[in-house]
Amino acid sequence: MRHFALRDSPAGTRPALLFEIQIDFHDVRSGARVTDYGFWIGPLVEEADDPLWTEDMVCRTSPQDLMAVDGRDVVEWPESADPLMQGYLQRFYRISIWKNPGLGLYSETAETREEFAGRCRDAVRGQRSAQLRRLGEVFLHRFVELQGRAERIIEQQDWDDRLRATTLDGVTALFSRVREETSRWMADEDAPGEAQWRLPSLPEIEERLQELAADLHSGGRAIREEFEARALEIEPHEVRVTSHAVRIVSRNILWQPRVQ
Repeated sequence: MRHFALRDSPAGTRPALLFEIQIDFHDVRSGARVTDYGFWIGPLVEEADDPLWTEDMVCRTSPQDLMAVDGRDVVEWPESADPLMQGYLQRFYRISIWKNPGLGLYSETAETREEFAGRCRDAVRGQRSAQLRRLGEVFLHRFVELQGRAERIIEQQDWDDRLRATTLDGVTALFSRVREETSRWMADEDAPGEAQWRLPSLPEIEERLQELAADLHSGGRAIREEFEARALEIEPHEVRVTSHAVRIVSRNILWQPRVQ
């Protein structure tokens, strides 16, 4: 066995157990696989003492905090130490990843919450786009009906041919833009702002057009908010240590100052 002391503490005469441990996490539910390596300090106790180690009896340290020292005394490694450490790790140690329970998705072990949220957004994009397309198709039909209504009103007016033609051209151009912008929203491009669709020559048609634009805007916003909420339904998922995950790489002694 090798002997160590902590760099920020003078080497003492009180021995503790220093485990060099590799933990191979494998979570079947999430598919997460990660290897964790480090040093753990446990108490040197008599075989009859402490059938289980409590959470405050063990701590972790890093290799950078350790320095090799000469052994103070001959120390026997207790037979119960390995199962005590393994039991401690199974009860108290775990890693945390992210999960989206509604989508059934889990993050990668090194994936941040923001990165995982982006992946969840990608996962719902197809369903969101489908709903936006269905919404857009409903409104495209309503816009076609409203354009026909506008054209019938124009034909009924006692206008000269030039004014009638000019007004019809304006209606055609406006509804062409309406269909183009609606189709763009259906394709799930940028969220629509308030549409500025004006037809001052036909105030009744303009009023109805503004109503439809407001309904389209609010409907699209509701769909986007619904799927954004689904994408952000994120919570931690703990991966625990299993009985076969722990491998004790080396067993060492850590010399600490005696408590006065």
